[in-house]
Amino acid sequence: MTERWSIGLPGTICGLCGDRGLVLSELRLVRRRLARLRPGFDVDRRVYELCEGCNARHAVELVA
Repeated sequence: MTERWSIGLPGTICGLCGDRGLVLSELRLVRRRLARLRPGFDVDRRVYELCEGCNARHAVELVA
């Protein structure tokens, strides 16, 4: 199962439609049922910008 969270507004412009309504979102897998017992479970966290105007996703790499 996946869960999606809105992290914030990055303040950049969409490259496809030119809209400023980009929302920074995080998508990650959540442990369910037998996956809770599996020690090698990978969370597989993905962060992307979602445009509210054209619904395009732009991948984002977080730098620590």
